[in-house]
Amino acid sequence: MIILSAEDDAEDTIRPRLEAAGADLDRIYLLQAIRGEDGNNGEIYTRGFSLVSDTDRLAGLIGKIGNVDLVVIDPITAYMGATDSHRNAEVRSLLAPLQALAQTLNPAVIAVSHLTKAQGVEALQRIQGSIAFAAAARAVWGVAKDKDNERRRLFLPLKNNLSTDESGYAFGLESFVLEGSEPPIATSHVMWESEKILTTADEAFSNLAKDFNDRTELDDAKEFLSGLLADGPLKSTDVEKNARGANHSMTTIRRAQRELKISPYREKFVGGWWWALPPR
Repeated sequence: MIILSAEDDAEDTIRPRLEAAGADLDRIYLLQAIRGEDGNNGEIYTRGFSLVSDTDRLAGLIGKIGNVDLVVIDPITAYMGATDSHRNAEVRSLLAPLQALAQTLNPAVIAVSHLTKAQGVEALQRIQGSIAFAAAARAVWGVAKDKDNERRRLFLPLKNNLSTDESGYAFGLESFVLEGSEPPIATSHVMWESEKILTTADEAFSNLAKDFNDRTELDDAKEFLSGLLADGPLKSTDVEKNARGANHSMTTIRRAQRELKISPYREKFVGGWWWALPPR
């Protein structure tokens, strides 16, 4: 299993959750950066992974490890570089090599995305970005809170080309402490229910609370900025142009900038202001 995660820390979040689930850590790999050599001076550098340029490298890693059954990309928009996630043609072009990788090397690929705050539309239409994400997938599942139970989640099909079964599942988030750690680490694990769920995704998503929708506006902007700047700094004018093209207000973008600890800087010899993600 290979995990690409732009949002959760490996040491204090991902690994404890894997251990709580009983995972074999020797079979799990976290892809955190790409290492290369500068052709001009021979210096070794590291940068973030990008689906724009690094899918072949991912395929090479899968071949090197061998017997990789699963690749998780969370969230996929954080690894799209300057690709506009709202343009169907650009998204289809980006996903084509990833689809070819899955067909050739046979891992299942799970691409995580978030919901928009749109109301009055089908659940499938609420996936953030272009509908091309859903079109490329063989199956799409959505997760929603149970409106009657804060700790219960519904895992529901939005699209499934592989089965006619339209039922979903439910799970709870249970607190869990890794006693073998020093000091003990508090985390959580998933407890699945045995009964299938007949609630549809459209019904479940229509019940999402208003505060969730308010929260996702900022989350969408943070995810957008993380993906936009994943390949390196951009001029502030380019950031603004891309943000407006993706229907983000600059007020929300600047809130996201502060939360991501992005400090615009002025390039003395190039001119203008630039935005860059802080080093991880």
